[in-house]
Amino acid sequence: MPTATHPRTILPPLVKTFAALVAIAVVTLMGCRKGSPAPKSGTPAASEPSPGAASDITADPNQALGSFLMARGRMPTNVQELVTEKFLRAVPPAPPGKQHVIDPKSGRVVLVAQ
Repeated sequence: MPTATHPRTILPPLVKTFAALVAIAVVTLMGCRKGSPAPKSGTPAASEPSPGAASDITADPNQALGSFLMARGRMPTNVQELVTEKFLRAVPPAPPGKQHVIDPKSGRVVLVAQ
């Protein structure tokens, strides 16, 4: 007659296996950081791109506004400043009779009547 395996004898190997898989995943993800690989020893590290660098330019006005706020610590004076400061590729075309403005209460780019 087969004997039943006690749950306490199965659980520790499962926990160890799970912990090992998590450790492998963490190490793998840490090695897959965005950007260039780590510099070779003795080589100075490249400087991080500044907020608003060409690689950070977005087409989403609200994402650009968030990046601007984080980098500059203030609200831009208007949506065009996001383009001038290279956080936004271009002000998206607005429907006729509307324009994009920054709503200071919500902290979002919204459409309003001209």
